[in-house]
Amino acid sequence: MKLKLPQLIATLSLGTGIDSLPLVLVAGGRPPKPDWLRKLAENNNDTPFWAIDRGIDSCRQAGIIPRRLLGDADSARSTSWKWAEQQEVPIDRFPAAKNLTDFQLALQLSQTDYGNRFLLATGAFGGRLDHAFSLLHSLTGDGRPGCLADHQEVVIILRGGEAAGIAFRETDNKVAALSLLPLSPNCSGVSVSGVRWPLEKAALTQKLPYAVSNELLQEAKKISVSLTDGVLGIYLLFGSLKA
Repeated sequence: MKLKLPQLIATLSLGTGIDSLPLVLVAGGRPPKPDWLRKLAENNNDTPFWAIDRGIDSCRQAGIIPRRLLGDADSARSTSWKWAEQQEVPIDRFPAAKNLTDFQLALQLSQTDYGNRFLLATGAFGGRLDHAFSLLHSLTGDGRPGCLADHQEVVIILRGGEAAGIAFRETDNKVAALSLLPLSPNCSGVSVSGVRWPLEKAALTQKLPYAVSNELLQEAKKISVSLTDGVLGIYLLFGSLKA
C-alpha cells in the first residue's frame, strides 16, 4: 500500500485485504493547515473524511465536506456544526458524559463500513498530552494499520513483520528529526537505514526508548524501517526543532 501525504509517500508492506485508500479521521487537536488538508484530499481522490467534533472546523476551513460528523459538540464552533447540517452531512451526536472518547466511538463505528481501511488521523497533535496519548494508543489498539499526520508531525504505525519505505517529496518543509517509538513493551528486529545512526535487528523497549532524534543522511531522499515483532511508531518531525 502507498500512503500519500503532502510531504511524503510511504510504501508499506502490510497484511492482505487492506484498501488502497485510507479513512481520514479529522480530530480536534492542533488543526492541520487548510492547504495541507486540501493536498491530502487531492493526493487521495475519493477517500472518505470523517470529522470528529472540532475536526469539523478544520474541514470547513479547507473546504472539505466530510461524509460523517461525530461528537458531543463541546469544542466545535456552532457555525461549523450548522455548516455541516446545511451540507447535509450525516451527524452522530453523543452525550458529553460518556466513558469512551469521541475518537474511540468513531473507531468503533468505522468498523462496519471501513473495517479494511488504513486509518489516517489528523488533528491529533498539540494541546493536552493525555488527549494525544489516548488517541495514539486507541489507534494502535484498534488493530487496523494507521498513522497520525499533519503538516508538522507524522507517526506511522508498524507491526511485527511489516516494513516501510518512506520517500520524501521536494518541499521547503524538511525532516528535522526521526524517532522510533516502541508502542508495545518490546520491539525486536528493528532496522532503519538512510539515517545518521542506522539500526540492524535491534531491540527497543518502552523502559529505555533511546532511538529518538535521529537525522536523515544529507543525501538521503528515502528511508527504510522494518521490525520482526512488536508495535513500532515511526515519528517524523518536519520544519524546525525549535518550539
